[in-house]
Amino acid sequence: MSTPVLTAVCAMALPDQGAPPEWVHLIPMGRVRGVDGRGPYVLRDTAHAARVIAASGTGVDLPIDYDHDAILPNGRRPIAAGWIKALDARPDGIWGRVEWTTAAAAHLSAREYRYLSPVFDHDTGGAILKLRMAGLTNIPNLAVLTALAAQEAPLTTTPTADPPPLTAVCAALGLPDTTSPDQIAAVAAQARQGAATLTTVARALGLPDTAPPDQIVTTAQARGAPPDPGQYVPMSQFSALSADLAAMRGRLDADAAERLVAQAQAQGKVTPAMREWAMGYAAKDQQGFTAWASAAPVLVPPGAVAPPGPAPGGVSVPDATLTAVCAQLGLDPTKAARAATDKGE
Repeated sequence: MSTPVLTAVCAMALPDQGAPPEWVHLIPMGRVRGVDGRGPYVLRDTAHAARVIAASGTGVDLPIDYDHDAILPNGRRPIAAGWIKALDARPDGIWGRVEWTTAAAAHLSAREYRYLSPVFDHDTGGAILKLRMAGLTNIPNLAVLTALAAQEAPLTTTPTADPPPLTAVCAALGLPDTTSPDQIAAVAAQARQGAATLTTVARALGLPDTAPPDQIVTTAQARGAPPDPGQYVPMSQFSALSADLAAMRGRLDADAAERLVAQAQAQGKVTPAMREWAMGYAAKDQQGFTAWASAAPVLVPPGAVAPPGPAPGGVSVPDATLTAVCAQLGLDPTKAARAATDKGE
């Protein structure tokens, strides 16, 4: 995320003296506004001033022109009034060592120019980033710089004690004042992601979205407490109990299947030959078998099917199906039943 860079033009009053001084006050320390209301512009401390100087020092002397001819579209050819040879970070701001031209020194001695106007880049929060140049002008804007003459009292500065916006953001995020805007944005994004994660965890634990981290940690630790041995049984006992329950369920299912099949036999819908199939079906799916029995046709007259097993005397009683088959074959149903009993069928 790039930070917009803006350029500001300010000015300070020059002293009434015979020759301009070698060192000039270019940018004041603190937070100030221009006379025209622009700003505020911020130079936080000497460390900030040192960074501005480092950004401004390109190995080429910074120019001082007349009336900002070098940057304003006024049609005049820019001519140098002097050159800033060095910059220095001081407790009251940034100072520059200037070599004035002969013509500029004459203009200043004649009071034809009375103000020096620095031109600098700053971010959207007003923090100064880089000194570009300066210009002699008679239209002042920034009236809080120290006068050039050492014998004159400095102009009154009124920097506010309030921290600039980025300083307040850095303090809120626990970052040093020297943190760049891109680094601040990255840390803020991480903070937002962390807050979203905490909200998700709080919801998973049944806590409100606004639950503080301490409450979230306490609840999570309680959920993850080691199990109480008194609330559990050994696996062997659990397995044995599961087996007993399965056997009991099997017996209940078998009894239920027996009742359903017996009822279907009494209704004439299941013959003895169908019993084994019917028992398997009913044991596996009682509801399915019940539905089938309800829709199945009557195969033999209801009550005609005798209970399975031998009759008294060891002779099986022929059922209705056997009787019908024997009638088609011209056989005696009783003899056929006795023959089946003798063969163990």
